[in-house]
Amino acid sequence: MKNQILFSLFFLVGIINLHGQSLSFGVHAISVYSTFKKSEMLFLGGNLFEYKWGYGFGGNVTKKIGGHFDLRAELNYERKGAKYDILYTDENGNLVSGKKPVKNLDYLSLPLLLQLKFGKKNGFYFQTGTSIQYLVNHSLVIDLDDEAKGLYESLEKEGKYNKFDQSVIFGLGGYTTLKNNMEIYLNGRFNYGLNNPTYDNSVFFTDKNIALMLLAGVQF
Repeated sequence: MKNQILFSLFFLVGIINLHGQSLSFGVHAISVYSTFKKSEMLFLGGNLFEYKWGYGFGGNVTKKIGGHFDLRAELNYERKGAKYDILYTDENGNLVSGKKPVKNLDYLSLPLLLQLKFGKKNGFYFQTGTSIQYLVNHSLVIDLDDEAKGLYESLEKEGKYNKFDQSVIFGLGGYTTLKNNMEIYLNGRFNYGLNNPTYDNSVFFTDKNIALMLLAGVQF
């Protein structure tokens, strides 16, 4: 993982050090629809995970390398995680909460992408690449009474989390050019994590991150 991080940083610095009209910068907002990889938990009667909404933001530096190809490096903040298909009951079997627990995992992400681009003023592009992610925060949102909530929150704090994750990315985007060569773009992508977020499955079972993302941004 350390070698991958160093390669990512050298990749980013290398792009920034390239000069000329083929170098551009952009900023974007991100909508994240994420879950953990499907896991059949027999003792719970089926799949444990559901999708949840998250958010993010970031920027990119993009270098045209000839023909229809671009190299893009991004630096993003991304909130991933999952909603758990669990409803709590008391000793009599009565529901004590109508809301399902939500696990939030907040990452600083460095995607490195190769783009195949078609069109001049207006067009579309395909993306593929990888992303190195660093976990900056984790939280469990749970709707229980104060005593039970405190127990789960204390377990959550003691959980052992992987600080780094790596994922593969596939995306499709479109763009239109405005005045002064400024572009507005919309990019949808699929992000599949390669590592388990936790060491010990603390509090709730977790598995690899899966996310569908929609990026809307401006390129200068």
